[in-house]
Amino acid sequence: RRLEEAAREHGQSLTELNRRKDEFLAMLSHELRTPLAAIQNAAHLLRLQPNRNSLQIEAGEMIGRQVAQLARLVDDLLEVSRISTGRIRMEMERVDLRQVVQQAVESIQSRAQQKGQSVRMALPADFAWVAGDSARLQQIVVNLLNNASKYSDHDGAIQVRLAAQTGEWVLSVRDNGVGIAPQLLPYVFDLFVQADASLDRSQGGLGLGLALVQSLVRMHGGAVEARSVLGQGSEFIVRLPLLSSPRLATAAAAGGRSAPARQLKVLVVDEDRDAAQSAMLLLQVLGHDVRMVHDGQGAVEAMV
Repeated sequence: RRLEEAAREHGQSLTELNRRKDEFLAMLSHELRTPLAAIQNAAHLLRLQPNRNSLQIEAGEMIGRQVAQLARLVDDLLEVSRISTGRIRMEMERVDLRQVVQQAVESIQSRAQQKGQSVRMALPADFAWVAGDSARLQQIVVNLLNNASKYSDHDGAIQVRLAAQTGEWVLSVRDNGVGIAPQLLPYVFDLFVQADASLDRSQGGLGLGLALVQSLVRMHGGAVEARSVLGQGSEFIVRLPLLSSPRLATAAAAGGRSAPARQLKVLVVDEDRDAAQSAMLLLQVLGHDVRMVHDGQGAVEAMV
């Protein structure tokens, strides 16, 4: 009985430690986002300045790339904490998965080109309707593409295929990179698992991307699996329930038209002065009429 009681108390202690860890990750990622937002705004503002010399252009592009990488890491931390604590929100709607894949590929093209990698798509000619959150679905595909690029050599090839099978859409992301060791393959979707856990590894990352992929896919009622032969590349296969909705084609086409650009009156509210200042300057450079305040009371008064 004493052993049982000790085991029960130990289990409760581990549960409490796990809860505190999740809360710490949530707090850490939230606190990191504020300074990162200011740096991102400032970097974008510098890129918009005319008459830059070659050194300024190169340094600005370098800052932009590294800040974008930091932002991705912080976003992954934040998503993990949201899922772990049950706070993630899903805006479910009818989504064209084909368009999601195209946008995801576009978002990682520059990174792939820097490494001399090619990304080829094989998509259906018609709409690929699923029920899901468009932003989360794109996050799934982007994480898989980033993973493929990360573990592929220069001049590597990444193939993205989307096809309909019985009652489901099957998305495949395949690369010809280093592959996954057999002993690691069953655990690739676990948190903080990476192919190389050493601190001097060149690939970077926190081992969160694939865990996020699995969680988000399951929240969409689907499943994901990994296949790999060490030294011959990897393939990740996502299966999502098919949704038939031909009537949405016209609405989707109409919704894709962007409104003409115009000057807006914008109120920037942020207690962090650097974040507010950088956002205001960026919006002003883009031609908008901007006011800035740093608290809720000031925001209410500015809106009156």
